[in-house]
Amino acid sequence: MSDAIACPGCLKRFAWTPRVAGKRVTCHCGQKFITPDAPGGDVVPIYETRAQDETKRRAREAETYELADEPDVGTDEPTGPQPRTRSARHADATRCPDCNAPVKPTAVVCVRCGFDLSAGSKLQTEVADEVGADDEPAGIPSGVAADPMSLGTSPIARALANREDEVRLSRFREFFAPLAMVCLGFIGVVALSIYDTTSALEALGHFGLNTLFALLSVAAVLLAMTAGVGMLNLAFGELKSALLKVLGIGLLGSFAADTITLLAMPLVLMLGVHGIIGIICFAAALNAFLVGGPLWALFDVDFHEAGLVTLGVFMLKAAGFILVLVMFGTAIT
Repeated sequence: MSDAIACPGCLKRFAWTPRVAGKRVTCHCGQKFITPDAPGGDVVPIYETRAQDETKRRAREAETYELADEPDVGTDEPTGPQPRTRSARHADATRCPDCNAPVKPTAVVCVRCGFDLSAGSKLQTEVADEVGADDEPAGIPSGVAADPMSLGTSPIARALANREDEVRLSRFREFFAPLAMVCLGFIGVVALSIYDTTSALEALGHFGLNTLFALLSVAAVLLAMTAGVGMLNLAFGELKSALLKVLGIGLLGSFAADTITLLAMPLVLMLGVHGIIGIICFAAALNAFLVGGPLWALFDVDFHEAGLVTLGVFMLKAAGFILVLVMFGTAIT
């Protein structure tokens, strides 16, 4: 068409009207130019630096006009809003001109710093009003305290802080279960000491002997766990809770396994098991169940680690019993 003008930046064609004759106009691509005074004339492109463009932007707002696109004959153009495209200056940019971050060829906004490649400037954000003292944050039920752990910025931190089931389970495993094992183990030592006794002096002697063997069992568990921490990189956890667990496993698990072994020794020999080998196998099975099971449950170790620690407990107790027998034999002779 004779009354059409073309943008010198992107060559997009516009319809010339007397309203914009000789005016400064801005194309959609960001290119500025002066329109001809009459149809068919030449446009005059305007090239300015970024500083000049920023200082003169407001002064030129009153002189800037929007141009209507030239309709193409025989084609149907969409009348709705068109998708945003890059300006001619940033059409081939592979990195953000503001933060130098890589951008996709089709991106019009840098996702890192918010630079608008179509407008050539940074997007501005609006800060919302501060929440008042009586206002509750969105998404938080009424009555829930604003705990920094549960209301942190990280969704993972909030999810971990809200796992109340595991907190209760950990509290039970770290304190209540070991305490119950210590109490039951102590009751077992006392009951075994007064069982089938005729006098208080005899019961006191049995109590002292049983206490000695119970302390040997506790010491064996403690030494085996200490060696496991150094050799297998096991986690002891909190010191008070770990000592309570060791005391409970030693009194209720290890000492019970030794007591049952001594009581079942005559029965094992009567069943025809070959002497010492049968007793050793029976004691090892009891220790695996009564010592390895609590170790696996309370210290959060796998079966392999629990088995190695239980084997260490068994060997330490065997060495301790042999040492006690030698000491008693030497004292008697």
